[in-house]
Amino acid sequence: MEIKIVPLRVLKVLLFIVLTLLAANVAGIIAIYYFGHEYVFGLVPLFNLDMESNIPTLYSSAQLLLSALLLFFISRLLKT
Repeated sequence: MEIKIVPLRVLKVLLFIVLTLLAANVAGIIAIYYFGHEYVFGLVPLFNLDMESNIPTLYSSAQLLLSALLLFFISRLLKT
């Protein structure tokens, strides 16, 4: 079984996700400091980069898990 990974496409997808999370964080900061809304239906703390147990933390954890799995499969391929 052969899996093709195009590095440029992976980079574009990861950059899109990171920039989307950053834009959501900036929108939350604007909602807090300019409009005085601390929650906005619970979305502000959900995308806050300074807190834990939210979507950016989940994304970071998923990236670490994916990296570990890739290293595991690479080590398995090189042992044979």
